[in-house]
Amino acid sequence: MQHVEYVLITLVTLISTGILVVALLVLLHVVTKKNWQATRVETGGMKFKVLGESVVKVLDNIPGHFVDQKTHEVKPEGQAGEKRAPRYLESKLGIFWVSWLYPMIRIHNFQIVADKLKEEIPGAEKLPIRERIQTELRDAEGYLRFRFPHPLLIPAIELGKDRWKVDLILVLDIRIVNPVVVVFDYKGKVLRQVDAAVSSAAIDFWNDKEYGYPEFIDADKGPTSPFSKKIMELNNTTSPALRDDGLKTRFGVEIMAAWIEMADLSPEQKPLDDAARGVQQAKLLADAKTEEARGAQVFEAAKRKGIAEGFGSIIQSLKGAQIDVRQAGEILKEEVRTGNIAQAGLTTYIEGNSKIKPVIPASKE
Repeated sequence: MQHVEYVLITLVTLISTGILVVALLVLLHVVTKKNWQATRVETGGMKFKVLGESVVKVLDNIPGHFVDQKTHEVKPEGQAGEKRAPRYLESKLGIFWVSWLYPMIRIHNFQIVADKLKEEIPGAEKLPIRERIQTELRDAEGYLRFRFPHPLLIPAIELGKDRWKVDLILVLDIRIVNPVVVVFDYKGKVLRQVDAAVSSAAIDFWNDKEYGYPEFIDADKGPTSPFSKKIMELNNTTSPALRDDGLKTRFGVEIMAAWIEMADLSPEQKPLDDAARGVQQAKLLADAKTEEARGAQVFEAAKRKGIAEGFGSIIQSLKGAQIDVRQAGEILKEEVRTGNIAQAGLTTYIEGNSKIKPVIPASKE
């Protein structure tokens, strides 16, 4: 009887323990998902444990890097700094323990700028450049990514050489160097400050007298271009008159690369472009008519001279007046056809590339 009781007690204990373990795991999952007493940190980013509004610890999960818990700078593995020691749950289950004292100690929530190109929308390639970026300020759910692309629209940049205006979309490869500056000093909206600095530098670069629209089209716009290098200089300084005022120091971010993703004439420039094309076409037509009239005038003088000196004199006169070879040929062809140079020493005329021997006299005799 005692043996049976012992077995029953053991079974009840095991079942109760199992139920308790399952309940604890479910509870842990719930509090982790809600960022209460525990949380998960996606690879390649970080979250912030705070007491009130003060940072207690940065929970980082950045392969090859760590956040110095004293300076809050992101540093490469192996570099000196106060590195956070992972706990058991983090090592075994990927769960970062926060505190029993929620909500006094909790994961800090904030908003971030999350602009992106409209690449996945059907027909996005047909949209004007000014409509190709989806700007968004969204709830970050406490998570800050370490590195990410950031598109930036810069409209109506005036080119220095011809004053034509262009729109362009610049893509910045952004890396966080001090997450506390980004999230707490600028409330997650630091990219708007970066946008302003980059736009100013881009406008200054293309305002240079060296660049007109043809030069802009031909210029290298990739991540190793002079333009990209100019943008990356902002990492160290945003003003020639100041020191240590670069993006890294002021805003806690660094531009790793920059390139122009797409560019086009500004909408206000396109009517001017069409007008310029019309003017150019009218000029070419006027030049053609002027050349035609000059050729006829030279030919008349050459013909009068050619009657006395022969057909060769006409050709030499046309060459001397720098009449286009094709135009000169057409003039001579027409004059032979109509008989206006019958006295110039030419006795036969064949049109085209015929193999028939000439038998038709060109003279009127």
